[in-house]
Formats: sequence, structure tokens, C-alpha cells
Amino acid sequence: MAKGEGGAGWITPTPFLLKGKDMGMKRIGLLLTALAIALVCCGVGYASSWNHTLPAKGMVDDCWVEVDDCWVEFESAKSNDPGKTIDPGYDKHIASTEVSIKNGCKRVGCWHFSQQDTLVVTVTNAYPSYQPTVDFWVKAYARHHYAHLVRTEINGTCATPGKPVDLGDLSVTVNPPQKIDARQSGKGNMTIHVEQSARRYHTYKFTVIMYYGFW
Repeated sequence: MAKGEGGAGWITPTPFLLKGKDMGMKRIGLLLTALAIALVCCGVGYASSWNHTLPAKGMVDDCWVEVDDCWVEFESAKSNDPGKTIDPGYDKHIASTEVSIKNGCKRVGCWHFSQQDTLVVTVTNAYPSYQPTVDFWVKAYARHHYAHLVRTEINGTCATPGKPVDLGDLSVTVNPPQKIDARQSGKGNMTIHVEQSARRYHTYKFTVIMYYGFW
């Protein structure tokens, strides 16, 4: 209440005005509450529709990968001179080349660069001019996006597709698939050349890894 003009008595606020103001505040409060609930629901719905947890293939240490429905991995790989087969270009067996896949455990997704598994190549009983090859297949796991090659590394060194990388006694040329459609596989290959400086009947080992992005 407020004092009237000239000090003659008190003026009582109109109940209607107080009621209208109170109702307006209540309406604003209800709108803010509804907006907060809507934002929470949208966030939960978006997360449940795009994210899920999958076990990392081949891992035994409870390694899990958070993905957004997009990742890549090596399906298979093979050399043209495994075990005790005849060396390519020769008529007898001396050297051999084995390739294996080391399963990765990385967080990947449609809006991140995807690091797939690692190829591990072992050349046994190498000798100068020995030149084996390796074929490999990469699969893009995505609903709609296609995978495109971003980077290739050989022993941690950036490699340009189709150009040899000097590893000392070896030079390695990798031709990975440049683009892989959603839910499809792409074939790549590599050529290994043992240099003249190589130690005879020595064993060499190196790794190859590729990074893909999604569009």
C-alpha cells in the first residue's frame, strides 16, 4: 500500500492489477519450463538416434569404440608369396611375405577422421631385388556417407599413394582405395622392393595405416 496525495489516508492497490501481473509471471514460468523440457528431449533423441556403442573387433581388453554409424576397417589382406610358395619371378622358394591385420580401437565417426586397423607386413629371408606384392580390402561401414582417403602412413611416415616410400633396405609403394561407397569394399595393393643394400636373408617388418573421412 502507498500513502495518498497530501497524506490523506492510504490507497489500496487494485486486486485486478495484482492478479493480472501474477498470472503473467506464471505464464512466463510455464513457458520457460516447457522450453527446458523440449531441449532435453531433443538432446536425448539426437544422441539415441546417432550414437551407439560397439565392441572393437578382435580386442580382448574390453576395448569399446564410440561411433556415429561411420567407420572403416580392413576386411582381409594377402600377399602373393606367403609360406613356402615359389618366390615371384624366380623358380624356387627362398623368401616369404606375410601380412596380418591388427585391429584398432579408436573413436571414429561421420564427422571425424576414421583411423582403421593396421596392416603388419613381415618379409622373411629377404634378398636384393626380391619384390612381393600385397592385396588388401577396406570396407566402409556407413548408412549413407562414402569414405574418402585422407592420409596414408607407412611406419608412421606420410605416404603419397602410388609413390615409393624409402624404408632403408626396402621401398614400399601403396595404392589404397581413394573412395569407398557406403557399405561397400574397396581393393588396394602395395608393392615391396628389396634394395641392393639389403642384408641377405634378413627379416623386415613394417606397418601400414590409413585415415578416411566421410561425406
